[in-house]
Amino acid sequence: MVLPGILQIPAYAGALFHDGRPGEDTRGVVAARCSRLGALSASLEYVVPDHVLRTAVGGAETMAEQLAHVLQLTESGRIRVQILPAGAGTHAGLAGHFRLFSFHDRLPMAYAEHVSGGVLIDDAAEVHRLGALWGTLSAFAYDPSRSRILIKEMEHEYRMG
Repeated sequence: MVLPGILQIPAYAGALFHDGRPGEDTRGVVAARCSRLGALSASLEYVVPDHVLRTAVGGAETMAEQLAHVLQLTESGRIRVQILPAGAGTHAGLAGHFRLFSFHDRLPMAYAEHVSGGVLIDDAAEVHRLGALWGTLSAFAYDPSRSRILIKEMEHEYRMG
């Protein structure tokens, strides 16, 4: 698992795409991924397993910049990140990324990612199940303030080598 794409900086996304698509020109994909946040007006909430912070995608310098970027995004109040500690144990949330979408004018939906893409879920029972899973993950994760402290600590570790 890695940081959600919308939170990624170009160096982090570039390292992921370079390793996942060797020989391909991935600059356009990276640019598109890193520009999506500017187009959104919604508030976003994420629960991220702590091992994601400890996986040095692109090396220490890239990780330090990436974590500084996440911290900056959380300061805006529009982005909320909670870190799920390793001690939380095994849970269904480790099986892959998923997103929940709420709308004013239609039923909620979900999107589940897998290694080669993803699937949009509009089945009400499945969306409800994922909503319950989200609640569990959020409850076991550190609160946003403690999560920011952990992210700052990891950023410092990467900067200090």
